[in-house]
Amino acid sequence: MVNKGEKGTTVVFWKFPNNRNAEDVDTQIDRKHAAPFVRTYTVFNTEQCSLPQSLTVRLTTPAPHLIAPITECENIIANMPQRPTIEHGGDRAYYLPTLDTVTVPQRSQFVSMSHYFATLFHEAAHSTGHGSRLARPGVVDPVSFTSHAYCKEELIAEFGAAFLCGICGIAPETLDNATAYIAHWIEKLQKDKALVIQAASQAQRAVDFIVGKIQLNDVDE
Repeated sequence: MVNKGEKGTTVVFWKFPNNRNAEDVDTQIDRKHAAPFVRTYTVFNTEQCSLPQSLTVRLTTPAPHLIAPITECENIIANMPQRPTIEHGGDRAYYLPTLDTVTVPQRSQFVSMSHYFATLFHEAAHSTGHGSRLARPGVVDPVSFTSHAYCKEELIAEFGAAFLCGICGIAPETLDNATAYIAHWIEKLQKDKALVIQAASQAQRAVDFIVGKIQLNDVDE
């Protein structure tokens, strides 16, 4: 039960359709062009609720993580389909679409391996926008780098990095940086909720590509 006077946090759930209904078989609309299922919910932290002891014990018991988080990070990058060239050097991280290369500083320059992979995931998410992959305007169109689309592309990349950090189990160490970065670009987008939802949706698609859930023949022409 939610404690009296507590205020919840709005979260957004979206899901792209995996299958067409029987009545859609003869239509000309392919499922990859269908609109996603989107819903908003209000959620509360456990500290805002009065819960039975049996449930609080279960919630405080850590779930077993069968693969070491950093090993899982390594595996995601190593197994990324059509992976861009990854180079190490310099003092900043960036993705260069013209050469299809990701550049990040040496691992020793990061405060932790978790922060190194969070940065690498960010740039890998950018690389999914390349014309040979998901072809996002913020990556394939040079003009977009000075426009609203560039702000959205940065948001997509950071959402994607945050999702991948969550998959690997390193999110607790990188959450503060990701939250601040995402908040910055949301401000640049003038808090446009529709664009934020679109960016998060495209970030999930980028993550699905990186982990191999999307094949090239599934990508829009």
